[in-house]
Amino acid sequence: MHLIQWNPFTTENKGPFARSNRFRLHFVNIMDRPKCINYMAPVVDLRSYEFCVTLQDRVNVNFEHGAALLQGYNVTGFFSWGERQGKTLPFIIVYIPKFKDWLEDIVSLQNILL
Repeated sequence: MHLIQWNPFTTENKGPFARSNRFRLHFVNIMDRPKCINYMAPVVDLRSYEFCVTLQDRVNVNFEHGAALLQGYNVTGFFSWGERQGKTLPFIIVYIPKFKDWLEDIVSLQNILL
């Protein structure tokens, strides 16, 4: 499982490979739900469609909210809230499949209105 770090404004390597430097994959681990709930309780109650992930390796990162969580080739969540560096708090991920019906309704409604 990976969390994608994305930097659309990078100034690194302004050559033919500049775009490839905008994305970095970081391995993450899912935190057990009871541990996640206990860990986040002083901050806020974790909602049923949220879960915690932590970085597998200690690296210097700064994720933007909205960073995608990949399971294989599928996006299954987005970094919703929490510390962007992941040094003291886990990353809180919104689980997208919980919103599948709602997303399909919105897309269908938009197609009808257009």
